[in-house]
Amino acid sequence: MLITIAKTSTWAHVELEDTGPGIPEGIRDRLFDPFVTAGKQDGLGLGLTFSRQIVRDHGGDISLEPALGACFVVRLPLGRDLQSLE
Repeated sequence: MLITIAKTSTWAHVELEDTGPGIPEGIRDRLFDPFVTAGKQDGLGLGLTFSRQIVRDHGGDISLEPALGACFVVRLPLGRDLQSLE
């Protein structure tokens, strides 16, 4: 797993990328919808739905980006207190 973190004056970007089999093409457009799963035996298809909603509730977003495996980018707004940190 490769984790990359970057900061702008107003945003934190966290990129999580792995080299596994990736996300099946047939569910990429619906990946963040409830109950969408790639057939995990005990998966309900709610983890990414809840994760994205929590991040959005805080003013950010999560997206799936093209990669050999899977690559998720989490974008979070920086509050005033965090913007001053260098």
